[in-house]
Amino acid sequence: MRGVLLVAVLVAVTVCSGLSTVAQAAGASKADGQNLSGVTSSGSIWLGSLNAPSGTGTSYAWCIEAGATLPSKAGSSSSMRAPRLSYALERWTTTNYPGASRDQTHAALSYLTHSNYDIGSNGVSAASRRAAFVSATPSAIKTIAKKMWDQAGDYAGDYAAKLTLTKTSPLAASITNVGVKSDAGKWTAGYAGVVTLSGPARFISGESVKTFTTAASAKSYSVVFTGPGTVKATVKISGLPSSTVARWTGGSGEQDFVTRAETTESASDTLAAPAVKPVITTVAAAITETTNALVLKDSVKINADPAFAGQQVQLVARAYYHGTAAPAQQATVPAGKTPIDLASTVVTLNSSGDATWATPNMNAPKQSGSYTFVISSSEALGGLLAASQTAYGVPVETVRWTPSPKVTTTASTDAPDADLATVVRDTVLISGMPASTPITVRGQLWQHP
Repeated sequence: MRGVLLVAVLVAVTVCSGLSTVAQAAGASKADGQNLSGVTSSGSIWLGSLNAPSGTGTSYAWCIEAGATLPSKAGSSSSMRAPRLSYALERWTTTNYPGASRDQTHAALSYLTHSNYDIGSNGVSAASRRAAFVSATPSAIKTIAKKMWDQAGDYAGDYAAKLTLTKTSPLAASITNVGVKSDAGKWTAGYAGVVTLSGPARFISGESVKTFTTAASAKSYSVVFTGPGTVKATVKISGLPSSTVARWTGGSGEQDFVTRAETTESASDTLAAPAVKPVITTVAAAITETTNALVLKDSVKINADPAFAGQQVQLVARAYYHGTAAPAQQATVPAGKTPIDLASTVVTLNSSGDATWATPNMNAPKQSGSYTFVISSSEALGGLLAASQTAYGVPVETVRWTPSPKVTTTASTDAPDADLATVVRDTVLISGMPASTPITVRGQLWQHP
């Protein structure tokens, strides 16, 4: 019989993030942490982070199956809800916990992962494996881990982005309560945020986008309107730890592991920035006259919100001849009516939002009847201060004129002729009537006893 040569091959198997004495296969390898004994019967295991296998999209991985072989590849992934763990992994994977080294920090994170989420292996239940980690892990590491876990209880998700948009004046608004709150309702610091304005508004510094980092208290911003319309403010907070971690399942006999995941939260608020119409009040002066024309004047006051102080507004006065009857007040000028004269000026609103104007003399032909003013104002600030116009036929804006004719006469006689006959003449002067007014004059001669 031929002899059989038996060759004993010693295979070194790496478990739970790897033994320090074993070469790492393609896939995961140990990163930062420390060896830990007393968890499995096979010797020490790695309490720390793994260099994540390619395909996971991240640098670090965390074992949840102590005793199994390290994964040779990423495998398939699913979501596992673990908000506090996700927060801790995001917060301290790349930043050492205060007062701790990188190895201690990653050992504490690994402890949190195993003691809360280890799934067990090789016939050992999840509960037994988790209890073994609690028992075997050094107190110094557990102290760091407890501080991490407590902080995560305050600042882990589910997260809610916050923002409130409030109108503060006809020209401005404020954005308050800007930031992100944890599931425990605490403002959570350290995450990248951006606030964007859309619609007719800008931040007081002129831009429409603000970037910021969330803080332990809410941020606020001042906004100015650039015109009337709907204003929307949106906040987006990115890089937040997701309430879930990615759970990766490898091949047969290879451990499951988790990697951290991020999420983005946003919120928005809207408000209306309406155009504000100023109030125009006027009082027409009594009509005066010259030889050939009537003189019309008006006193005008425009009143806007004090927020519009300093704005310049054009005022236009238009005088209309209505007719012999008094006009009925109406919102707009009747069709076909054209002004007989107009005047304009530019006024600057004072600190109260007011301005006054006395129109210059406005001329009209002498015609019996009613005259009325209509005053209009231009818009300002892109329409936030709206254009305005008074009604037609407002009683205080309407004045009447009726001619007051004056008749003067001068009588004269000629010298008597031979028959003692004489000619009596009378010169009549009529004034105060409109030009081209037809007049009938009757004269009677009386002999006084």
